[in-house]
Amino acid sequence: MAQVQWEPDGVPIRQGVHLEWSRSAVADGAGGLIVTWSDCRLGDRDLFVQLFDENGDAQWDSGGVAVCTVTGRQEDPVIVTDGAGGGIIAWVDFRGGVEDVYAQRVDSDGQIVWAPEGVPLCTASAIQTGLRTTNDGSGGMIVAWQDFRDDASGDLYAQRVLGNGTIAPGWDPDGRPVTAEDGPQEAPSIDADELGGAIVAWADQRAGSNGWDIYGQRIRADGSAAWTIDGEPICDYLNDQEEPRLVRDSEHGVFVVWRDRRNASNGDIYGQRVDSTCTRLWDPDGLPICTESHGQEKPRVINDGASGAITIWIDHRSGSFQEDVYAQRLSGAGDLLWKVAGPDSLQGVPVCQAEGRQLEARLVSDGLAGTVVGWQDERNGSQNQDIYIQRMDSLGTPAWQLDGIPICDTTGAQGQPLLEPLGSGMTAIVWGDERDGSLAIYAEKVDLNGVTQWTEDGIQVHGGPAGNALYPSLVEGADRGALICWEDWRLGFAGARIYAQYVDTSGVTHWTKDGMPVCPDGTGSQTFPASAQSGDNGMVAAWVDRRSADKQIYAQRVDDTGSLLWGAAGVAVAPTSDDQEDVRIVNIGGSAFVCVWSDLRNGSFDVYGQLLDAVGTPQWGGGGVSVTSAPAEDERPYGVIEDMTGGVLVAWDGGTWDNHNVYLQRLDSGGTVHPGWPPEGVIVCEAAGNQENAQIVSDLAGGALLVWEDLRGSDLDLYASHVDSSGEIQWKVPGPDSLDGIPVVQEVNDQSDPSIVSDGAGGFVVVWQDFRNGGDYEIYGQWIDHTGAAQWDPGGVPIVSASESQSNPFVTGDSGDSMVVLWEDHRGGVWSDIYAQAVTDFGTGLWGPEGLGICVAAMDQSDPIGIGDALRGAIVLWQDMRASGKTELHDLYAQRLIESGVLVLDQGDLKEGANEVSLAQSFPNPFTHSAAIAYTVPYETGDGGSRGSGGAGARVSLRVYNIQGQLVKTLVEARQVPGRYRVEWDGRDDRENKLAAGVYFLRLEVGTESLNRKMILVR
Repeated sequence: MAQVQWEPDGVPIRQGVHLEWSRSAVADGAGGLIVTWSDCRLGDRDLFVQLFDENGDAQWDSGGVAVCTVTGRQEDPVIVTDGAGGGIIAWVDFRGGVEDVYAQRVDSDGQIVWAPEGVPLCTASAIQTGLRTTNDGSGGMIVAWQDFRDDASGDLYAQRVLGNGTIAPGWDPDGRPVTAEDGPQEAPSIDADELGGAIVAWADQRAGSNGWDIYGQRIRADGSAAWTIDGEPICDYLNDQEEPRLVRDSEHGVFVVWRDRRNASNGDIYGQRVDSTCTRLWDPDGLPICTESHGQEKPRVINDGASGAITIWIDHRSGSFQEDVYAQRLSGAGDLLWKVAGPDSLQGVPVCQAEGRQLEARLVSDGLAGTVVGWQDERNGSQNQDIYIQRMDSLGTPAWQLDGIPICDTTGAQGQPLLEPLGSGMTAIVWGDERDGSLAIYAEKVDLNGVTQWTEDGIQVHGGPAGNALYPSLVEGADRGALICWEDWRLGFAGARIYAQYVDTSGVTHWTKDGMPVCPDGTGSQTFPASAQSGDNGMVAAWVDRRSADKQIYAQRVDDTGSLLWGAAGVAVAPTSDDQEDVRIVNIGGSAFVCVWSDLRNGSFDVYGQLLDAVGTPQWGGGGVSVTSAPAEDERPYGVIEDMTGGVLVAWDGGTWDNHNVYLQRLDSGGTVHPGWPPEGVIVCEAAGNQENAQIVSDLAGGALLVWEDLRGSDLDLYASHVDSSGEIQWKVPGPDSLDGIPVVQEVNDQSDPSIVSDGAGGFVVVWQDFRNGGDYEIYGQWIDHTGAAQWDPGGVPIVSASESQSNPFVTGDSGDSMVVLWEDHRGGVWSDIYAQAVTDFGTGLWGPEGLGICVAAMDQSDPIGIGDALRGAIVLWQDMRASGKTELHDLYAQRLIESGVLVLDQGDLKEGANEVSLAQSFPNPFTHSAAIAYTVPYETGDGGSRGSGGAGARVSLRVYNIQGQLVKTLVEARQVPGRYRVEWDGRDDRENKLAAGVYFLRLEVGTESLNRKMILVR
């Protein structure tokens, strides 16, 4: 029986916010701004919303109001006003497995108005995506989207939801088709028709090879089509018309603009005005707005408030790699109102022609027949994008500084601006901002004179760490907790940093949330960390550091409080002017640490080592010592262990690309080769083919046990060797390759990815992924004793019996009578989960043939590692991708496993005087499904168990008997240290059969003492 002790699916060690900014905000009607976004602060992606008043102060919950946090991703929110100071938000929702459409209303006080999990607008089969919205003029919303339920190329559907959260009369539960015509329809643009309905325009390829056209449809308030079913053509001229955008014309029609390729493949800007019946009011084939020869794209349009429209676009006339922003104002009759001097007088007016590219332009009305335009600007470099704005008055003249004024030009990249008019001449600008490395949302407000109203460079709407957490390493910390370090990319283009965290046995993290940097003053990237215990319940982390031109090994010591003991910049282990990689580290006793690494100083990678003392001072010379004198060849260390006498044993591989061999060297405490060992190291295996991925543990007598992947045959097998303290190979086989290791497993197909743990008696247990069935990977294991003899079945024993593939195993000792094996498991289908098994010294699993599910959250979980916690269990760590969606995102989660179903409430910290065995009455009693049983193991026990948590504890048994006195269930049978414990009983016997209702008796034995309780099971 086994149990996970912390939260289901683990506790976050590092969970990024991974914010996504989908450019959605709306004025609240009182000078404030409502902003919505999605982030992953809770694990998978959820939705949040925040109101900022006219002063830029957040008005709702800190961090935003949670709009929807159900399991499964919620993303790409869009918002419209509800007409009462709040907003209605629609989004793409994955709770059903694929993209559906849901909505929620939040009122002016930040309260959720509709059903807590949102209102479904469409849960039809297949995918719904690409939402576009408008308000219906009556406190509700109309949303349009691309829909794949009937056509793999995509149709368009729409839905109307009223202010009370119900679907409007006449509309279908899963929306009404805007167009279901053959061929793809995409890129919808929508605005209200001011009659309770909406007009939608889109790009349409129903004409097939004749290209894309612009179509439109007006949807009445009751969901019926006002124009021809499946839409009316707005422009179906030759070649492609694409990227449509529309805006209402205040007479129940719309202005439409698009990119048009009738004249050239690089595109022009055309427009049209259609009335409420889809009658084209301008040139039947569209009005040419800009046909300048170098190409225009990405048009946008607004109503100018004076019966006309203003449009902007990205323009390439200044050069192929130069993107500028241009604009034009159109009268209601289709006249081009803004001109410049010269032959191209009617080809638009420049909004910005600064150096570099101007991208992602947006515009709003200034309320005076002009416009405020904002964009993402690269005049200061493509890695340092800024946000600029410009106001164009009603005559098309720039009202502010030529080429715009900066709204935010701080460090890092700023982009994806959204503009929203707030009234009284004020405009809000909201953008995505990476000034701190991870994407955040910032906002600013400007008046008609371009004067900013809030904090310089904007106020933060929300932010938090993003990027991936990779390559974790963990060691045991204080009170059997875990110290973890990893490579973290939250700083974005500034590079990776090494972060660390301490988690105790209750699953509580003690240092800065989501980790603290171990080298805050470093520059460049810090990657591929390794770690070792530091003897003071802290750890030493070492990593590959890129602060200089050459990769170097740096290290840091962190104590149990999270204090950095070797300075904010860490220490250089052995500085040279050549690359160093592949660092490994071990504590050799007390506060001394040996690092080994691959070093390029001699023209090829060789293995070097260095001893660091308690304060991080190198002891083996400034450049370290060479581990081997073998001829130059690329050598990579696989592991380093202590030799029990103040020195180390180092394992590595080296050789040509098709003939890698395994080597071992012993260095004494002074960094010299141990007497009797060859200067070039012991050749552990030099058989034909590659020998790689060696794993090493101590033989507990100054020597080493090694297991590796071996390709001396046609498939990968596993071999092992024992090298004693004098450098002699102890395990041999008959024949010419007698010293090249003994076979651990030689089944058909590949056996690979070994993980090894000492058996505490000079042997080891190894687990691996096995392809012997030819269909998928399985997990197998073997125990090799101190003589080199296999103790389990020849070929190994299966650790788990389950469908699909199990791979990437890891084994750790639990300091009990078994080992804990971890692996990636694909039995759930597309994604991998984390499973575990406790394996006895007989090779049998304790947690059922299928193992124990540690994390079965959505998306992939991978690369499990763990440490035994000395309480017949383990702390497990893995890379977790539950936040993934549009991109794969890696975070870190952990879980604690305990055997026998025992939950440790307090261990080793009992109040003075707690020297009596206690057994609480089970709760509830009577019980139907499950009862909780709490008991105490005291400091002093009748069997001579040691006082204090560091002792051996007492032999404890907790059993259930029926009314005839027959044993029906053993809940606990273990030696336990002093503490308070709790176990759950589900009313089943040892064979997992449900027991009949009736009276049962609990018997607790601790040492020579015993207590009894009566339980009543009802069915």
